[in-house]
Amino acid sequence: TGATGFIGSHLIDKLSKKDLKIYALNRKKIDDTFDKKGINWLNKELGDIKLSDLKNIDAVFHFAAVGVSPQEASLEKLESINVYQSSRLIKLANQAGVKRFITAGTCLEYGREANRWDFIPPNAKLSPICNYALSKAKSFKLLNKFALENKIELFYGRIFSAYGKGQYK
Repeated sequence: TGATGFIGSHLIDKLSKKDLKIYALNRKKIDDTFDKKGINWLNKELGDIKLSDLKNIDAVFHFAAVGVSPQEASLEKLESINVYQSSRLIKLANQAGVKRFITAGTCLEYGREANRWDFIPPNAKLSPICNYALSKAKSFKLLNKFALENKIELFYGRIFSAYGKGQYK
């Protein structure tokens, strides 16, 4: 998910050079920028993913999110996409037999807690100070709990800064 976004499109670019069968979610019309060889585009919204879409999948890379700066989203949309739909996706993945779930959060989940550290440890307290960060922290807690209970390998990377080709203006 999130394959046409900044992080996801760079991941797709790297993965498309390997001998992999890739399925990527597309909620908008694909232009030539994203027409990579070997990508099987699923033309649907995150909430429209079905169990059958995840059958025979080894790993889910989930990078779809709303509210990433400088874009804004309502609290309702943040909860719906970043929390509820992320939780729904890992549950569907589990039902389909997927045992690897890779997703991304934000350094903003640490909030002011980050100021206490030179190098923030993975177990640092989450103290989000904005609604976007709060939605990502909630998502992390739900995903982590579910992954532990269901023996799913979860990688949750908190992104601090990302710059490069295709970055949002």
